[in-house]
Amino acid sequence: MRIKLLLVFFIVTSALYSNNINLNKYLKHWLKKEDSIMMFNYRTGVMLFEYHSYMYERKIPIGSVFKIITTFLFYKKNSKLYTYNCNNLNNNDDLFCWYKKGHGKVNIESAFIHSCNKFYYSLNVDLNSLKKTSKYLGLNIAFDSYNLKKREKKLILAGNLPIINANFYELSKLLSIFANRGLVVDIKTKDKLYSVKEINIINKIRKLMSKVVKEGTAKGVFFKNYGFSGKTGTAKDKNKKLNGVFIGFTVDKPYAIIVNIKNNIGATAAKVASDIIYLYEISKKK
Repeated sequence: MRIKLLLVFFIVTSALYSNNINLNKYLKHWLKKEDSIMMFNYRTGVMLFEYHSYMYERKIPIGSVFKIITTFLFYKKNSKLYTYNCNNLNNNDDLFCWYKKGHGKVNIESAFIHSCNKFYYSLNVDLNSLKKTSKYLGLNIAFDSYNLKKREKKLILAGNLPIINANFYELSKLLSIFANRGLVVDIKTKDKLYSVKEINIINKIRKLMSKVVKEGTAKGVFFKNYGFSGKTGTAKDKNKKLNGVFIGFTVDKPYAIIVNIKNNIGATAAKVASDIIYLYEISKKK
């Protein structure tokens, strides 16, 4: 499946390089009606582009995008360096990483960049604190309304349960915090709601989001200009179907983008996000 997706992306990228495709043609040819995109100015909250805006309020599973929340809490609670050996060959707890070979020895930085599930499963995190952190960063996820088993509580830390979901409005607030270095801009009212005070942690995660695009799970994206940064997420919905998510922003221009691709993976959503920004830039110049 991954080979097929990479082949499709190579074809799309070739068309983009030759300028033989515009935004409307791209959407018509490569996206389906159940896919969704939102692109906005993270400084003003003004909408720049939408594709199937019905996803604006509907919750979707966000997968490893939730690792942003867990990582924020990790930095807040931990000052010592913690490492973990991700090896699927020696697994006694029935909790596997998506990367079959295992990521080897990882710390919080490499685990975030390469989205190592087992590192996050290994963390000792209080779910009540995680819930408060989620709300603080824009997501409203009620962990306490579910009777979770021990295994499920670990899966939550990496975002690998369908109940770890959010709508585009919530994700826009999460994205705004990191794009604006703490300031939350409301895309509905255009108001500046509040500022997250932990700037040191925000800056650390911003650097990690940049490395996700440069060397991590989104390294295959076509467009890497303007300091393009973000986080991929792949999750299964309640029907066990894949759900690819990417949230990202550019540093040098105030673009923020959220992409949800059904029946696909987060890396593909990242590629679509980079294509949309590139085509949006082209459309501005014409």
